Amino acid sequence: MLLLSQNDVRQAISMREAINAVEAAYIHACQGKANTPLRTQIDCPGVGGTMLFMPASMEELEGIGIKVVSVP
Repeated sequence: MLLLSQNDVRQAISMREAINAVEAAYIHACQGKANTPLRTQIDCPGVGGTMLFMPASMEELEGIGIKVVSVP
């Protein structure tokens, strides 16, 4: 696992590059070229929270990622 700080991200990609990447991803998603499985939800009753996992991939852009959210 690779954890990136806010500073790490700012050094790796400019705001313009990030905007262009998001724009390309949205275009591909609208064209049906994105693989976006259903969100996976895991309830954690012992700690009173829920974890949400939202993976996606785009073969043409050679990209893969996941959004992870935890809510109380």
